[in-house]
Amino acid sequence: MKQNLINNSISNFLYEKAKKYKTRIILPEDNLRTNSAKIFLTRSGFDIKELNRDGIDLYVENLSKFKFTKNWTSSMIREYLDDPIHLSCAMVANDEADCIIAGSQNPSSKIIRTAIRLIGIEKSSKWVSSMFLMISSDYKKIFAFSDCAVIPEPDSEQLTNIAFQTAKLYNLLTDLEPKIAFLSFSTNGSANHYRVDKVIESYNLFKKKYPHICCEGEIQVDAALDSKIAQRKNKNSSINGDANILIFPNLDSGNIGYKLVQKMGGYLAWGPLMFGLNKIVHDLSRGCTAEDIVNTTLIASIQSNSNANI
Repeated sequence: MKQNLINNSISNFLYEKAKKYKTRIILPEDNLRTNSAKIFLTRSGFDIKELNRDGIDLYVENLSKFKFTKNWTSSMIREYLDDPIHLSCAMVANDEADCIIAGSQNPSSKIIRTAIRLIGIEKSSKWVSSMFLMISSDYKKIFAFSDCAVIPEPDSEQLTNIAFQTAKLYNLLTDLEPKIAFLSFSTNGSANHYRVDKVIESYNLFKKKYPHICCEGEIQVDAALDSKIAQRKNKNSSINGDANILIFPNLDSGNIGYKLVQKMGGYLAWGPLMFGLNKIVHDLSRGCTAEDIVNTTLIASIQSNSNANI
């Protein structure tokens, strides 16, 4: 039963992928958009978990072992767990659910902070970062923009990690080969600056660690997306204007970039989709629609159960 919350080819593609899994999902917020999404997903056979307030005693015991509650009394922890975001993360940390989709009425900082505190960061990743899935109005083009929501000034190692995590998730969700552009205001040495040096270092580190993944850097965005400009600026371009993953050098450029493309270019922006946590937690824009919540839930379900082919 798809009704009208699955209303395009990409959503349908994700729906068909996600419904194969028995992912345990929490949508902890209470508003019309979230409730519409919950009704649709439940009727479609997805396992939507309600907040378990009967387990408070166990969650209090578990949280009392965390550093941030070191000087808290039991009553303070109980009060903390009155918040649906905190309670849902406690449930996921206790393996009562696989993923959380929230943010329709809570700021990103709260979602990210609570997830890091209670669910924790993957040892293999070291950092939490994010991407937006950017989809053209005719649903024919799909890009990933990273990082647009989490790390303000990533260093070269963090940029390398952001690029790899983004490539994995992009491939997982689209089945397309990642083609990564490490963006800068310089292309192939056209400018000298410490910010350019960081991007070049990131590209070189990525190429050394993941030689099988197509990438280029440092590169300006016009050369990353237009083959004619790419040939003029770098005749040896490896992606030749066909990038589908844009790695921004910092949060300013990433956040501004995705919003410009969304508002002026008419693209859908799904995210921020976070990676680097021990379990899947995805943030939502406070301006999201019920359709956005459904699509993000489908992505989380796929992400919880699958591995990329890269």
